[in-house]
Amino acid sequence: MRNWDILRSKSIVKDRWLTLRADECRKADGTIVAPYYVLEYPDWVNILALTPQKDIVVIRQYRHGIRESILELPGGAVDLCDSGPADAVQRELREETGYVVKELSEIGSISALPHSHTNKIRCFLGRGAVQIAKPQPETTEQIEVSTMPSDKFLQSAYRGEFGHPHHLATIFFALAIPGVFSKGEA
Repeated sequence: MRNWDILRSKSIVKDRWLTLRADECRKADGTIVAPYYVLEYPDWVNILALTPQKDIVVIRQYRHGIRESILELPGGAVDLCDSGPADAVQRELREETGYVVKELSEIGSISALPHSHTNKIRCFLGRGAVQIAKPQPETTEQIEVSTMPSDKFLQSAYRGEFGHPHHLATIFFALAIPGVFSKGEA
């Protein structure tokens, strides 16, 4: 299948968080699609962080778009100051929760909304999570930090208490890793 040709592209909104772009596209059959709106975001990261007791570090965060506080995994955007996704996820974990992990591995990657978003979501598993400091959330963040036993965590996920689909993707990837959701060595 052939990619669409972009005939023109215009930024409607451009700031540090996102760019809204309007493209004029030509499909392979010659049909013109205009405007086709695209949101440009930085890549995002999130982490399923396991304590030595195999509890999972979670946050409850207010999300203004839906005007609710929801359960989440720690994470956020890959910033220009980050050397890459692994650096970003460690920074986000430390800022949002005060935790650090001894062992970190990327367990999957997905597209946020491939029809209209340019960014990727990188999903990480962290082992040996310990809290070394108080959380230092950004001014736009309202966060409560806690840990959950894996059985309660999975029940919460199955009940739909995690509001971000990319956090559910991280849980999905982690389910395939032996020992993540069972007691024992983290």
